[in-house]
Amino acid sequence: MKKSIVLLLIFIFFAGLSLFVLYGGRSRVSSVDIKTLPAKIGSWQLAEDIKFQERVIDILGTDAVIGRIYRDKAGRTVELIIVKAVNNRSAFHPPEYCMTGAGSELAGRGAVSIAIPEIKGGLVEVNEMVFSTDHGNDILVHNFYAAGRDYYSNFYLQQTRIVTDRMFKGFSRGMAVNVYTEIKFDDKESARSASEDFIKALLPVLTQYSE
Repeated sequence: MKKSIVLLLIFIFFAGLSLFVLYGGRSRVSSVDIKTLPAKIGSWQLAEDIKFQERVIDILGTDAVIGRIYRDKAGRTVELIIVKAVNNRSAFHPPEYCMTGAGSELAGRGAVSIAIPEIKGGLVEVNEMVFSTDHGNDILVHNFYAAGRDYYSNFYLQQTRIVTDRMFKGFSRGMAVNVYTEIKFDDKESARSASEDFIKALLPVLTQYSE
């Protein structure tokens, strides 16, 4: 009998914890609006806003989404997509899901370390992927995630951090950041340089949006 009562109490505890992780803390958590990200980031200037269809916003479960094209003085362009969410880890997913779902083929992947002295740790690890398309040049993608003020290249580490923040802090904040650069004339190094230069300018600004 005592064993049954103990098991019941354990079940109630974990059931309550699960409900808290799923639903707790929403009403009292504020967040800096990612849509106020500056139009000018370092030497990069906003060139175009990307509009998202309502069904995409519905799938993500958050309207804190931006898509922008930035251009620097040398004429280099990058496409930035950021998804931010509070208490909603399902809003994030690796970019290869979307790219391959849209018909692109993953042609290569790896990791890159970018030194950024202005941020915590002075370094950010990003995923690097190359996608082949049937309608133009290949695309270089640099991708990373945030949870709180920390950045992750590993999607599952970000997801774990979000869950533990919900458990111990009562709320979680996260972001997925993707930078897309067209590989022109098969010059992958130039595309990589443009993307890394943009990320170096972006990260010190982006840190305040982790709140």
